[in-house]
Amino acid sequence: MKRMSILFILMIFGFLNINVLAEEDIFACTNDELSRIKEVAKKVEINYEYEFKEINQNGETIRYPVYSLVATNLSDEIKVLIIKNYLSGDYKEFKNGKETTASLNGFSEGEKVNITIKAFTPNKCSGKTVRSIVVKLPYYNNFSEEDICKVYPEFKYCSEFVDQTIQLDTFNQEIEKYIELQEVEVNNDEVKEDNWTLLIIIGIIVAILFITLIISMIVIKIRKKSEL
Repeated sequence: MKRMSILFILMIFGFLNINVLAEEDIFACTNDELSRIKEVAKKVEINYEYEFKEINQNGETIRYPVYSLVATNLSDEIKVLIIKNYLSGDYKEFKNGKETTASLNGFSEGEKVNITIKAFTPNKCSGKTVRSIVVKLPYYNNFSEEDICKVYPEFKYCSEFVDQTIQLDTFNQEIEKYIELQEVEVNNDEVKEDNWTLLIIIGIIVAILFITLIISMIVIKIRKKSEL
């Protein structure tokens, strides 16, 4: 009887262990599952939008952009954290999956924004980071509004948005160098054009002389034949 009881207890424990192992397999975070979620995260696109604000500084109106970050192609299998300051709680988390697009505004020019995408699945992959993105927001270049930039819009410091702030002295020095370089290139182009014009004229003159020589030779031959 004792043996039967022990055997029965062992069978129960064995059955429970099988169930636990099966359950662990169902919720396991396998490499294939993690790779699949990473592919879902790769589809997420992060873009920015902006609107201009204005402030009066020393009697001058200064424009500056306020940015919004927009995340698209969201999925209910991931959650996206757009982080301004995680420690202070200044971040936004998107994870409900009801919307495929989400946005967060109030970012400043030059700001670096960290974006973390984590798995949000009913298995042990949930909570694991599957993608990290850093977005550097550009500075608005107030010099792009200068009249000289309307003449030279291709100049690097005339771009509307730049990667770093530009000082007035730097702008003035660089634009002077650029204008001088453009004048040199224009002069070189004019010289090249004049040279081509001269070569064409010389070619025409040589062609006329050659044709005249041929005609003269033909006329001389005809005269010699007629004299015979």
